[in-house]
Amino acid sequence: MKLDEPEIQAGIARLARRYQNYRSEAFHFICRAVAFVNREVMEKHTRAHINSCQLTRGAQQLAINEYGPLALDVLQHWGIKSSRDIGNLVFALTEEKILITSEQDKPDDFPADEDEFRQALMRHLKADETLEIDKDDPPVII
Repeated sequence: MKLDEPEIQAGIARLARRYQNYRSEAFHFICRAVAFVNREVMEKHTRAHINSCQLTRGAQQLAINEYGPLALDVLQHWGIKSSRDIGNLVFALTEEKILITSEQDKPDDFPADEDEFRQALMRHLKADETLEIDKDDPPVII
C-alpha cells in the first residue's frame, strides 16, 4: 500500500469528511503505524496479523519516533486520544478497503481509556525507551 496512490488519497479524503472528529492526518498516520508494526512483527515472526495491543504500542512508538516530545499533542490534534480512536480509524479504513481486518477483530479490542493512553505514551517518552511492540499480550492498553 502506497499512501500517495490516488485511490488511497481519495478514500482517506472521503473518510475525513465522514468522520469529522478525525483529521485526515490521523488516517495517514494509522496506515503508517500499521506498516511500522508489520515490519517489526515480521522481523521476528512469519505471521502478518497484528493485534490491537501491538498496534497501539506501535502507533505510540511511531509517534514518539516522528514527533518526540510533541507526540501526544500531535495525536490529540488529529483526534487520536485513546486506543479506541486507533481502533475507530482502523475500522474506518477497512470501509474504504485501505486496510483489512480479520473476522476476530472487533472495535472493542481497543480500550477507550484516554488517561491510560496519555500516561502510557508520556511514560515511554520520558523513559526514552523503545516499546516492545511484538509482545503477545492480550489486546489491552499498555
